[in-house]
Amino acid sequence: MGIATLHALPRERQFFAKEETSFGTAAQPAATDALKVLPGTQFGAATITRTDRMDNRATRDLLERITGNIDPVEFTIETYIMPSGAAGTAPDCGPLLKAAFGVETVVGSTSVTYSTTDTQSAQKSLTLVDNMSYVVSQHLIGAIVDKVKISGSGGEPPKFTFTGRAKNHILTGRSTLSGAFAGSTVTVADGSMFRAGSLVAIIDPTTLAVVDSNSGAGFPVASIATNAVTVTGSPAGTDAADIMVPWTPSQTTAGSPLSGKDLTTCTIGGTAVRVMAWEVELDNGYNLHADEAGQQTFTDRDEGHRVITCKLTFKARQDWAVFMAERSEFGAHAIVLALNAGAGKILTISLPYTEYEYEQISAPDNGVATFALPGRALGSAGNDALTAAFT
Repeated sequence: MGIATLHALPRERQFFAKEETSFGTAAQPAATDALKVLPGTQFGAATITRTDRMDNRATRDLLERITGNIDPVEFTIETYIMPSGAAGTAPDCGPLLKAAFGVETVVGSTSVTYSTTDTQSAQKSLTLVDNMSYVVSQHLIGAIVDKVKISGSGGEPPKFTFTGRAKNHILTGRSTLSGAFAGSTVTVADGSMFRAGSLVAIIDPTTLAVVDSNSGAGFPVASIATNAVTVTGSPAGTDAADIMVPWTPSQTTAGSPLSGKDLTTCTIGGTAVRVMAWEVELDNGYNLHADEAGQQTFTDRDEGHRVITCKLTFKARQDWAVFMAERSEFGAHAIVLALNAGAGKILTISLPYTEYEYEQISAPDNGVATFALPGRALGSAGNDALTAAFT
């Protein structure tokens, strides 16, 4: 909180990811849809294309611009790898993993496994909510996870990095009320701080106590007419001193971050290797339907070719040089990475059919040379090139 006025503080973020029932229709988050995110988490700007009017005019000045489509909103979400702590219970980032992979298979009290699919309707869109200090909140509606990268280096905590694009962006601020009200329509001092789809509550500006938050769920904004904000539900009567603010439920999260030391298994073709750094990336190759006339934003997506890659970096030991020699044989090799901090805190990443690719040997002036072994994950029967299992 600033001395003179409130500021949005990223450390106070309340972040939520919820699967949508229907693409592009906002899903209202619940407490259990929360997850902790790292500072690299960012929503891109919601850009509306504006084209200069270029027909003849009696001046060198630009007189008018023409409004075009809303560009897809890019996003990046970074999280620590945090198993739930209970085998058979998905991690908090489970909706993001399911959206990226396509299939979440839960075996009670045993495992949660993420695997790929070719079924068009399986990979769902998400509603993402990022509320900072109840000062400003961003919603992404119709969010599609294009890529997920799982990575680690040395003793650093390993991470998930999700990137994608969303259909709509909703920015919500705060505004004082303009008198008491009853029913579902609330008059505020500045209605431009809200959008249809915003999630709001009413608070007392002096004590910051919640006046009405719809029992913690928040009130979805249905429509706005200048400064008249109509919500779903009927907030309790308040006075003109109260404030309408962006709202999210209280967070319910679980688990602790895994550490780099928890990488207890790394095998290449069955041979144990001590890696310095590692990464696995799944790229869904989605094509957005953003070229249809009469539509303000993209209307759908289709599945292109999926690309799964990996890269392992390790010291140039004589016995590990065999992996570099095997690159030109174009065989399919199993790579397994397991992070293990005990029961309920295990993540096993499997790429059963990996073809090695090429990268130069790094030879520093001082120290040991290093091998970098990139790879391309192949399938055998299909949808078996990559799995990530929590146990």
